[in-house]
Amino acid sequence: MLDARLRPMPRHDELTVLMRSARELAKLCRDGAALVAEAREHHADPAVMAAARKMASDLQRTKHAAEDVLVAFVLDCSRCGRRVHWVRGEGCNLSHWHAEPANNHAPLVGS
Repeated sequence: MLDARLRPMPRHDELTVLMRSARELAKLCRDGAALVAEAREHHADPAVMAAARKMASDLQRTKHAAEDVLVAFVLDCSRCGRRVHWVRGEGCNLSHWHAEPANNHAPLVGS
């Protein structure tokens, strides 16, 4: 007979999942851009170049879509209490939380 004990599953709220997804997508986007650069460097077949470019473009578009949702969140920094908002990263760059006015530490949000 199988041991059917229930184990508590970690609870992930929407913000945590979106932040983790944006980080992973930024990493994949950088990997895609590196693949395009490598294909270009090795004078890859045009079909291979087109596929690499499409993949990199799709990853970047998906990363930006996830960040567009994060932009809607306005939170308070756990350290200083200032309002913080998500600033979308350019290209494959990872985005970040930004406080207004800027403070001397990275904002700490409940994630």
